[in-house]
Amino acid sequence: MRHWLSHFITALAVLCLAGAALVGALALGFYYWGAVLLAGAIGAALGLPVGWTVTRAIRRNDPNWPARRPA
Repeated sequence: MRHWLSHFITALAVLCLAGAALVGALALGFYYWGAVLLAGAIGAALGLPVGWTVTRAIRRNDPNWPARRPA
């Protein structure tokens, strides 16, 4: 498990953003499968870069992170 932090934070970001997009779609009255698929696509498209950016920031700013691991 070399990149456990990156996998965990990226999955968390994707799920949170997809859930927020789904709640927004349902609140606007879009009750069909296309809205669910679009929310998942939005979550994946926005969550991957957000997860990678947050992981990189944690690794760079944590003084206890081993220096031999890449940021």
